[in-house]
Amino acid sequence: MSLVSGRRLFADGTVPRTWRLTSSAVSSTGAFLIAYQRAGDVATGSLQLDEG
Repeated sequence: MSLVSGRRLFADGTVPRTWRLTSSAVSSTGAFLIAYQRAGDVATGSLQLDEG
C-alpha cells in the first residue's frame, strides 16, 4: 500500500492480515477517524462466477 507520492505504509515482508472495522467517525473538518481490529489470516482460494 502506498501513502502520498510513493511512500510505503507497510514495509516489505509485512505479513498480510485480515482486518475488521470496529469504529468510524468524521471530524468537523472532514477527516475520517477509523479503527480496525486484526481479524486473522487472509483467506485464499479460488473464485468462480455463477453462470445463470
